[in-house]
Amino acid sequence: MVTVGQLMKEDLVTVDTGTSVVDAAKLMKACNVGSVLVAQKGRIVGIVTESDVVKKFVGTEKVPYFVPVEDIMSSPVVGIEARRPITEA
Repeated sequence: MVTVGQLMKEDLVTVDTGTSVVDAAKLMKACNVGSVLVAQKGRIVGIVTESDVVKKFVGTEKVPYFVPVEDIMSSPVVGIEARRPITEA
């Protein structure tokens, strides 16, 4: 399942675990974003960036549609509440 959420006027694009890296990359292109958040049961568990796709996926000998995003995602995702100063990040 692929969803687009809203937070602080910026669109966050998410994909569920089990989504192929190719589908995630296509979504990044379609939404003109450089990363997608990876969710499992509604909880953010990782992030896949353009750099992850290039460094961890392109050039591998795996069949592209069978590589799930969780195989290349960065985790855990570190966040900060919007109301907190950036210096606390």
